[in-house]
Amino acid sequence: MKIPSFIFYTFAILRLFCLSRFYIIWKMSRIYCARVREMKKVYIELVLLDNFLMDFIILFFAMRLSEKRAKLPRVCAGAGIGAVYSAVALAVPFLGGLFYKGLALLIMCLPLGARPVKRYFARCGLALVCSFYLAAVFFFAMLAADAPLNGAYLGLPILRYVLAGAAAGIALLELYHRTPAPSPARIISSMPNFPAFC
Repeated sequence: MKIPSFIFYTFAILRLFCLSRFYIIWKMSRIYCARVREMKKVYIELVLLDNFLMDFIILFFAMRLSEKRAKLPRVCAGAGIGAVYSAVALAVPFLGGLFYKGLALLIMCLPLGARPVKRYFARCGLALVCSFYLAAVFFFAMLAADAPLNGAYLGLPILRYVLAGAAAGIALLELYHRTPAPSPARIISSMPNFPAFC
């Protein structure tokens, strides 16, 4: 069976797009690691906060894309694991390798649920794709703001506030969608009876 040419070229373009995103993320992580090693002061609470917020957003979207509803305590547990890993990786440089990052991703996705193995690996893949998209957004923001590219997103403190606002907005929207709407009969019965004027 011959594959139509437009499908072949579409997949070829998608593959090149994914490879270019992977290269950008890899290059930025190398620059980021070199910058962190050169820094004299690293505030561990900011590293934990930044990575917790990023991992929260990534894992939330990964879980939301794989299921109908995201469980916020599980997402927070996975984001906490990712934040602790990033803080430890700053102290122990060999943990910044690609193998250990992949292993950290697999461990981060464990609190989301590992029962159906197929769904677990789908969540891991979706988390990887979401991290590529989030990295591309940060890269674009750094280019748009003329920030130095050797400092990753720590060169722009405003991105920390954007991350905090996005994470809070996601959590509030998820909680808002869980609250049941009152039934119309209940709304009408709670209204006061006004006398009818004829």
